Amino acid sequence: MAIVISVASTSVFRHMAEDGDPNSYFMKLVANFLHYIALQVISLIICIFAERTDASFIDAIAAILTIYTMFQALAIGAMLFGMARIFNAGANHPPDNGPLT
Repeated sequence: MAIVISVASTSVFRHMAEDGDPNSYFMKLVANFLHYIALQVISLIICIFAERTDASFIDAIAAILTIYTMFQALAIGAMLFGMARIFNAGANHPPDNGPLT
């Protein structure tokens, strides 16, 4: 998450924020991070609860959530790669120090 927040102080942020569009790449990346963190916490809580019980359906839910969060981590990695590509493309342009509007 620190990687995503550090972007906000760079000139490339203007391109990622897409002029404040609520559906910008930056907002999608932050939303995916939040989604991943929330699901990871829920998954861990259910795994701890499943360890204490003998209910097989709770074990199944815990396993499914854990696998889903692993795929979510892959998706976030792909989005971070996309962010790196945006930064790389922005390195070829002179910095724009104008105000963010």
